[in-house]
Amino acid sequence: MRTPATLAFFWISSLLFAQHNDDHKYSLPIDIPIFLSGTFGELRSSNIHAGIDIKTQGREGFPLKAVSDGYVSRIKVSTSGYGKAIYINHPDGKTSVYAHLKKFSAPIVHEVRKKQYDIQSYEVELFFEPSELPVSKNEIIGFSGNTGGSFGPHLHFELRETTTQKPINPLLSHFVIEDSVRPVIHSLIAYPISEEAIVNSAKQELQIPFQKINDSIYAADPIEAIGKIGLGIGTYDRHNNTYNKNGVYSITAKLNGTQIKALQFSKIRFSDSEYLNTLIDYPRYSRTRQRIQKLFRSPG
Repeated sequence: MRTPATLAFFWISSLLFAQHNDDHKYSLPIDIPIFLSGTFGELRSSNIHAGIDIKTQGREGFPLKAVSDGYVSRIKVSTSGYGKAIYINHPDGKTSVYAHLKKFSAPIVHEVRKKQYDIQSYEVELFFEPSELPVSKNEIIGFSGNTGGSFGPHLHFELRETTTQKPINPLLSHFVIEDSVRPVIHSLIAYPISEEAIVNSAKQELQIPFQKINDSIYAADPIEAIGKIGLGIGTYDRHNNTYNKNGVYSITAKLNGTQIKALQFSKIRFSDSEYLNTLIDYPRYSRTRQRIQKLFRSPG
């Protein structure tokens, strides 16, 4: 006997519903209108994005400021990855990270050049004690750029737990981005999981047609399924006055009103990137470059 089921998706953007979770207020790291080309937790081709990418109007050289009092704990210069990057430890137990810089402020340049001459290498990494390079909130620490593994001028900004270096969603810590644009669903896929599973008389994945009712509701065509199936969703979020298709903050799936799966990107570990292929339909991504987030655990 086939039992009908109703599936509802509820999705929410960190930009639209950013909450102020702590009492420690940060300033913005750059004094230009904030538009994002990348959000926290986005599923990239080889990793989970650990920060936010702030657009810099296609230019380099904007002054960057410490978001709070603290001290420079680490500086790294590399031809790949984060390029020129600064790490600042703050008294509240968090570390702010500023990456792809064009250049550092004078005190930091002094330390970097000294190390580069000492080891005869452009690529260096330095660590500091709290008393060596203290900084004040809003102090200029460098200038935005396009160094390292960057594909255009922007500031990659992160917040981390200092003790664990676990990245935290910056948009949950007083970084409010203007956003009245709801996320968009562009694809819904059904996957047969068990050996006997069939979706609409087929044993392979099926793209489910749907219609947009309004900015909050989409209605999918009915499907017939036998056995255990899973669902995947393609979605993105935009915020005001920008065209970028960014990642969403959370996705929740409910079956007959009961939650069966929830994804939320408030905090990640760098090691989570090794599970990227289980979070998205990777074979489909390889074929079409379309990211479908799976709302089920793959067999095995």
